This record gives sequence, structure tokens and C-alpha cells, in this order.
Amino acid sequence: MVLTAARPERNGDEHMINGGEKTQNRVLFCTCTDVKCPNHPNNHSGGCEPCIAKNLALGEIPTCFFKKVDPEYRGPGYFMKDFAALVMRKNETENERQGPHTIS
Repeated sequence: MVLTAARPERNGDEHMINGGEKTQNRVLFCTCTDVKCPNHPNNHSGGCEPCIAKNLALGEIPTCFFKKVDPEYRGPGYFMKDFAALVMRKNETENERQGPHTIS
């Protein structure tokens, strides 16, 4: 069984962004701000695959995962251990805001 993700409807390889700006091969949900990276979806027609492959080869996780947890994340790194620490900090912060849990 092969699973495939639905792709946004395209008119050629262009999308309308911000009321009219056209960008070639744009992945609409990409939150990476390193648009000069050769693996950024704006710079080729391969979507997210080159970015994910590069990150996995280096033991890293793509920036979009970090940005999903914390849109302001700036480091110290993008390794799996950094992502795990970020998620743990986020969960601790959310638990502190909720207060103590009681079992009825």
C-alpha cells in the first residue's frame, strides 16, 4: 500500500501568494525562512523531499517541525535532540499554565 499526500491545485507551477505575488514551485505551508538554501522548495520542483533527505542524512529535523512547535525558534540547533528538548519545554510550559491536575 502506497500513501500519497494530496497536493495543492496548481496552475502550471505557479501559485498566487499575498494577493498576487507569483512564486515558482512554492510549497504553500513551508515555514523555512532560509530561501537561499538549494533544498528550499522555492528553488526546485522537488517539493519537500530534498530538504527532508538532507536533514535525515545529517541527523537533523527540517525547520518546519520546529516552527510548528515554536514559530520563533532560532536554535541552538536543528538536531533530533534539539527538537525533543523543544517539545518537552513546550509541554512543561503548557502543563504549568493548566495548573495541577486532580483525579476524581
